[in-house]
This record gives sequence, structure tokens and C-alpha cells, in this order.
Amino acid sequence: MVVPRAVHCVGDGTMAQWYVIEQPGHQVGPLNSAQVQQMIQSGRLQARHMAWTEAFGTTWRTLGETEFSHLFRATAPSPPLPPAGFGSTHRPFQTGAPAFYASTASIDEKTLIFIVYALYLAGIFSFAFTTIIGLVIAYVKRPTSNAIAQSHLTFLIWTFWLNLGFWAIMFVIGIATFAIIAMVLPVLSLVLLPLFYIVPVVAFLWYLIRLIKGIIALNDNRAIHDPHSWWFG
Repeated sequence: MVVPRAVHCVGDGTMAQWYVIEQPGHQVGPLNSAQVQQMIQSGRLQARHMAWTEAFGTTWRTLGETEFSHLFRATAPSPPLPPAGFGSTHRPFQTGAPAFYASTASIDEKTLIFIVYALYLAGIFSFAFTTIIGLVIAYVKRPTSNAIAQSHLTFLIWTFWLNLGFWAIMFVIGIATFAIIAMVLPVLSLVLLPLFYIVPVVAFLWYLIRLIKGIIALNDNRAIHDPHSWWFG
């Protein structure tokens, strides 16, 4: 695992670069000490938030355990952040800092997300009936899940809506195109007809690849790097 070199930060008298977990699944950095202090004073960061700098090696610490601890003494201690993931082998959400290791593993939650992926796959054969069940589970579980689980559930939710949007657009364009062609130049329908077979096949492969990639990442205890991606996360 590559650890970033410390570089001099303009406007800050230290060499330290900081990375913080501002919220589950959202890593921020590199930041200099002045930027971290400003985020603390604005209330954006609290003592419970996890932080890393090169001096910590491969260990993350709460901000309340760092040189910024004096900034929190006037306030009551905050509850700890939810666990960052299922295990200790997942990759960081952004490059430049070591992985934020979880203190506990949520096996039941991981199993549930595997089930949601399975429901999405089964939706291919059930006219999306099981996919809708999986979507409801994803919406219900996402607010109370940890960072890795949230990334997968968000990825699944986006997969549903992107797929639905594609088929809705294809339906409208298909009807409009063939209506115009039938009235103006019927021979074009023979040329364009293959496209309406090729495009759905590409969409099906997109859907299948997204789900397979998500299942592999979940099995490896890794978050989806970009859950809101239109492609493959």
C-alpha cells in the first residue's frame, strides 16, 4: 500500500498532510493543519471523526486523539462513527491514505446485500418484480448501514433508476421513430430495425456487468468507488 509523501503546504507552517473521514464513505484530503482546524472550528469536523497523517503509519485515529484535541475540550464527546466496512481488507475510498479499517464486521448486513444483488439478477427473469423488492430493501437499509454497505446500496438504487430511465427513453424514441419512418420513408425501418435489437443487448450487458462487479467488490469487502457512476462504479 502506497503512503503519500509529506509535502510542504503553502500558508501552513507544518509538513503534515491530513486525510479525514468526514462522513461514512466520504474521505477528504489531503488537507493541511490550518484547513483541518478551520473545518473543526466551523463544526464540520468533530472529535469522533477519523483522521490520518503520515506520522500515524497505517493507523487511523479520531481527531480527539490528535494534536487538534484541545479544540474539542469545550464540547461534550461525540459518539463514534459507524464501522467503515465489513472487514479489514477493503481499499480506501480515495488514494493517498491507508484503508480505514473497521473495528467490527457486519456479516448479516453483508449477506442481506448479497440477497439484494440476487434479487436484481432474478429481476431479469421476473419482469423486474424481484428487482423492485430489492430496491425497497436498499432504500430501507441504506440510512442505518455503514460506509461500505451504503456504497453498495446506493449503487444498486442508481442501477435501478438508470436502467428504468434507459428503457423509458428507448420506448418513447422507438415509437416516435417508427411512426415517422412509417409515414415518411418506410424503407428506413429496415435499416434502423437492427439498432433496436443491438441497443437493448448493450443495455443488458451494462446491467449485468454492474451487478457482477458489485458482487465481486462486496465479496472482497470493498466499497463501490463511485456509487453514483453511470458506468460501473
